[in-house]
Amino acid sequence: MILKESGMLKSAKFYYIMFCILTCVPVFSQTFIKTLPNENIKWPLSVIESFMSNLEKDTALAGLEKLFEVFHIGQSAKDAFAADLGNLKVKLGIPTGHSFIGFKSFGKSDHYYILYFFSYYNRMPVAWEFTFYRPVTGGAWQLNYIRFESDDIADFLSFPKLQFEAYRKLANDASPAPAADKKTTK
Repeated sequence: MILKESGMLKSAKFYYIMFCILTCVPVFSQTFIKTLPNENIKWPLSVIESFMSNLEKDTALAGLEKLFEVFHIGQSAKDAFAADLGNLKVKLGIPTGHSFIGFKSFGKSDHYYILYFFSYYNRMPVAWEFTFYRPVTGGAWQLNYIRFESDDIADFLSFPKLQFEAYRKLANDASPAPAADKKTTK
C-alpha cells in the first residue's frame, strides 16, 4: 500500500528541516561579536554614531543624507528606509540614547565589518546592524546593508541574517493553513 503525503506530513517535514537548519549550525562556524573597536572601524563607527545622534535629535531624515553618501541604493529603497524610520518613530517615539554593542570581522580581513548598536526608546530597545565593505585596504568604505529589530533582539544578534529571516518566517508561518477547496466529481 502506497501512502500519499498529506499536507500535514509535508508541513511537519518542512518544520523539521527548518528546526535542523536553525539549531544545528556548528558553533565553530560563527563569528562572535567583538566589543573593543579597532582602528579599521573608526570611520564607519563615526558615520553610524552621527546617524544615531540624529535619530535622538529627531533629525534622522537630515542625517540620512550623510548615510546615503556611503549607502548607494536607489531612490525607492531610500524612500522605503525613510518610511521604515517613520514607522519606528510612530511605534516607539524618539530614542533617548544609543550605544555601540560591538562588531564582527572575518579572519584577518580589513575589508568587511558588521557593526551593532542599540538605540534606547521608552518602550524597548532596538538592535541595529550595519554592514560595511571596502574593496581596497585603506580605500573608501561603503555601507552595504542595514537592518534593525525591536522584538526578537537576542535571536537577531545571535543568528546570521539568513538564519534569522528563516526563523522569523517559521514563526510567522506557524498559523494554520487554510483548508483546501474540495472538488466534487460526477
